[in-house]
Parts: sequence; C-alpha cells; structure tokens
Amino acid sequence: MFAFALGAVYLAIGVAGFFVTGFDNFVANGDEALLIFEVNPFHNVVHISVGAIALGAALLLRDRAAVEGTNLGIGAVYLLAAALGVAGALQDLLSIDGPWVADNFLHLGTGLVS
Repeated sequence: MFAFALGAVYLAIGVAGFFVTGFDNFVANGDEALLIFEVNPFHNVVHISVGAIALGAALLLRDRAAVEGTNLGIGAVYLLAAALGVAGALQDLLSIDGPWVADNFLHLGTGLVS
C-alpha cells in the first residue's frame, strides 16, 4: 500500500510540475515552483521516474520482500538527495537552492518514511 501511495503521489507531482515549468531549459536553475517546491523539467522527470518505479513495484511485483526492497532503495536515494541538496550539489541539476529549502525536507521525509 505504501509503494502504491508513494508512486501515485510522486507521479502526480512530476506531471503537475510540467504545467509549471514546461519543457524548456531542461536542467536550468529557474524560479518556477510547484507550491513551495522549486522544480525544473529534469526534476519533474525524476519525480515521474520514482513514481513509476514505486507504482510498478506495487502493482507488478508479487513478492512482498521485493516491494519492500524497492521502498528501501527509493528511501536510500532520497536520503542521498537530501544530503546532496543540503550540501548544495543539486542546485544546477535539480534547481534545489540551498540547505533549508522545502525540497530537502521533502526528500529527507520521503527517505526516512520509505
């Protein structure tokens, strides 16, 4: 159930992000924000990919351990993203500007819950 919910939410966030950013300046560090989260088209693709992986695991994998492993993998990636965001390493690629922005807290929360 968690993988299904995570996948549906991140897939929806990724698609909604394109309504804000469009498809131009794919990895540009812009000012576009979805609610309080700064995004660019590449950031949207990452959210869609994570959502598709989680949703695919929830719907296609028949083994509970495999779905839990997918959740753990997603969690590890998001913990890494939170750490890199705080360090300022994702500013140009994903438009995450600074250590105290909402994206880093979302990534940390997703990583811990996953």
